[in-house]
Amino acid sequence: SELVEVLNIPENIKVEIPNQLPTIKCDKTRIEQLFQNLISNAIKFIHKPEGLIKISCVDEGEYYQFSVADNG
Repeated sequence: SELVEVLNIPENIKVEIPNQLPTIKCDKTRIEQLFQNLISNAIKFIHKPEGLIKISCVDEGEYYQFSVADNG
């Protein structure tokens, strides 16, 4: 959510995080860069009047499965 706040997201695009994302131990700079790239790509290819980017995570037991989906 911190990253979403600092990115320049157009007003016609909504970012939705429907569930609480987990806190993970990792290299903060690399994970931020990964999500920044995924969100930026989604923004770049949404050519609709009402864009939606959905960021979610599923706990698969031994690992977390993150997803960044858009309607573009």
